[in-house]
Amino acid sequence: MICQRCQINEASVMITQVINGERTDFHLCAECAKELGLNDPFSEVPSELLQFILTMLEEQEREQEQIPDITCENCGLNIQTLFKKGMLGCIECYPAFEEPLKRLLRRFHGTNRHLKPKSTSYSIKVKRLKDELKIALEREDFESAARLRDKINLFKKTD
Repeated sequence: MICQRCQINEASVMITQVINGERTDFHLCAECAKELGLNDPFSEVPSELLQFILTMLEEQEREQEQIPDITCENCGLNIQTLFKKGMLGCIECYPAFEEPLKRLLRRFHGTNRHLKPKSTSYSIKVKRLKDELKIALEREDFESAARLRDKINLFKKTD
């Protein structure tokens, strides 16, 4: 396609303008785009960052290619619709989409296991012990401080 401004060079930049819901596309060559102050948004991005982004996009494409064509037999929801809407259709979707959901959860949260939040009483106890530890250290009561430190560490290991 030829540049719509100079009518000479090959268009390499496409600008989309939407005014009152009406879309207009402009095709420009790099020189005309530069003259109009439309710089390449990636020209100042470090190449390492661009490479990282491209790698992530390629990985995402590979993962999408590996997604099997699964459909819930109960409600008819397919995997593509699930990923677009982000919602399951019925209770039977959970076992139907179990493997893709596990991968998705692992990707978002680093695990696909539910980790219960630490209880409020745990937080209150640990805070109280830390306050006591601070006071013991200020008084230079190192034996008490060591016992309190051990209790805090024990709380952290058991929860």
